[in-house]
Amino acid sequence: MAGPVAAHPPPHARAPLTRDPSQADKEVVEQILTQAKKDGKTNEVVGAKDKLDGKTPVDLARERQAELLAAAAASGGGEGEEKGELEEKRKYDLILQMLEKGVQQ
Repeated sequence: MAGPVAAHPPPHARAPLTRDPSQADKEVVEQILTQAKKDGKTNEVVGAKDKLDGKTPVDLARERQAELLAAAAASGGGEGEEKGELEEKRKYDLILQMLEKGVQQ
């Protein structure tokens, strides 16, 4: 069996974004970015690339957001969207905003 790919996986690999509609994902991202800001490593954290596929946290959040939009379009979207779907979309909008513009304190 092969050993680990990286000694220290990037933060988005340690705290993967789940498909749970709760706000836990947003809070984890916010905590990671807040600590990175305190440590002066925001660019390092946001720019961290996965060793296997080279994706950054922004790439992963955009990928998940695109999946949500595609699912909404396939189900007809519009007024019939469930509250959970809207909350999930808003959550990823906020996650992307934090990753791209930083954490507001």
